[in-house]
Formats: sequence, structure tokens, C-alpha cells
Amino acid sequence: MPNNNGIAVLQLNFGSRLYFQQSDNKIYELCWDGKDGDQWYRGGDGGDAICTARPDTPIAVTKIDTFNGIIPGDQIIHLYYVGTDDYVKEHVFKDGKWAPGANLESASVPQGTSLAAVGWGLDLPNIRVYYQGYGGTVQELLVT
Repeated sequence: MPNNNGIAVLQLNFGSRLYFQQSDNKIYELCWDGKDGDQWYRGGDGGDAICTARPDTPIAVTKIDTFNGIIPGDQIIHLYYVGTDDYVKEHVFKDGKWAPGANLESASVPQGTSLAAVGWGLDLPNIRVYYQGYGGTVQELLVT
């Protein structure tokens, strides 16, 4: 993995997910399912990259839990990064596959900024994504 590339990790009910950018500017997922003796393995769609991002992109990740009556349901993963057009992008893992997410309507993101994301609630996403804009101000994106 080249220097200065983003990395983010997420704890799920039954394991962990790690997201990183390789030198091909694509973002990949490593998975660990939390059992003794388990190995990390390549996630994504069959081990393929999730998406292509700007070189040296920051990465942030969060999740939203679903609820199926009495027991917890799926955990929907929301991945954030800066696209090749310099705007914040979202990819969502739901129903066993990755797909582009919401149009976040961010401003252009300067090189060297960081991303942070937080999510809460059941079923309906309550997600905020933060980044530092030009002039040093912190920008907030609401994801619905």
C-alpha cells in the first residue's frame, strides 16, 4: 500500500472490515469474521475493488443497523471517499453487494483533507460526514 493513502476500519456484529486504497487508486475491503483461527480475506464483490477514488483519498466508514422485529437484522455499510472529480462519494453495502450511494452535494475537497463519518439509529440512516474544506472550515454533509 503506498504512503498517504486512506485507511478505515469498522466493527460489525460478527467481525471487522478494513478499507484501504491501493496504488491503482481503487478501494478494497479486507474482512475478518471474528472466529478463532479465522484469517483476513479479500471482500468487495468477489475480491474485486469497490470503487475508484482520487489518488491519496481519505476514507471513512460507518454502518446502520436494521431491525427485524425481535432480533437485529443486517448491518448496512456506508463507505465515503473522495472521487476522481474531487467530490465526496458514497458506496453502500446492502443485500450482499456494493453499489453507489447518495449524491452528497459536497463542495470540491482539497488535497490533504480528512474524512470522518458517524451513523446511528435503526433502519433509517442518520449519517453525518465531515471534511475540511478550502479555507480550513469543517464541512458537514447530511446523508438521508
